[in-house]
Amino acid sequence: MSKLQQIVTYLESEKLDVAVVSDPVTINYLTGFYSDPHERQMFLFVLADQEPLLFVPALEVERASSTVSFPVVGYVASVTTTVILRDPGSPQIPKSTESQVPDIQV
Repeated sequence: MSKLQQIVTYLESEKLDVAVVSDPVTINYLTGFYSDPHERQMFLFVLADQEPLLFVPALEVERASSTVSFPVVGYVASVTTTVILRDPGSPQIPKSTESQVPDIQV
C-alpha cells in the first residue's frame, strides 16, 4: 500500500474528507516531488474519495506533472493578484480565479 493510500485509508476510517499537507519535505516523502518554494505556497490535498491534487507555483507545474500521476494545479501570484491555473482534468477547480489584495498605506 502506497503512502498516499495509507492516508486515504486513515481518512476513510476516521470519516474525514481531506488531509492537507504543506511541508515541502513531507510532500516529497509522499509523492517523490521536491520543491523549495521559498515564500510561495505549496499544498498536497489527499482526498478520501478522489485522486490527490498538488497545488504548486506555476513555475513548478511542468516538473511536478512529470513526477506525479495525479492532477497538478499551478498559480501565479503577485502583490495584488493571484490567478489559479487548473489542469483540464480537474473539473472541481475553477478555471481561473482572481482575488484582489487591498492596497497597503505606508
